[in-house]
Amino acid sequence: YGLLFNPLAKGNGRKRVLCKRAIKHLQFLFRQTCDWYIFEIQEELEKATGQRVSVATVWRALQRIGLTHKEISRRASERNEAQRAAFIQFISQFDRKELVFFDEAAWNEISLERRRGYALKGMRAV
Repeated sequence: YGLLFNPLAKGNGRKRVLCKRAIKHLQFLFRQTCDWYIFEIQEELEKATGQRVSVATVWRALQRIGLTHKEISRRASERNEAQRAAFIQFISQFDRKELVFFDEAAWNEISLERRRGYALKGMRAV
């Protein structure tokens, strides 16, 4: 045909289900918190747009805006660097044979918290 493109070629697949407004709403949701479950995102999108979407559609939209699913890194809320340094200095005066350690692994107050969340590629989920 003497053209740089094929005029008889079909389009590049199906149109996207989520509009730009829905994508902006997704970005807004993840600015508030990172620990959404996928079904919660579905429900939020349905409330915002009135449109029910599949898990695959939500997943592709998250990938498109650069969010990945990863382990949430949490810092102890009571952590104090000055107290920590003082403790390390204090404990260093003892011989390691004099120290006794207790394992409190059975007690975990944060086990009710969500352990996975979404963050931009290369960033931590906090």
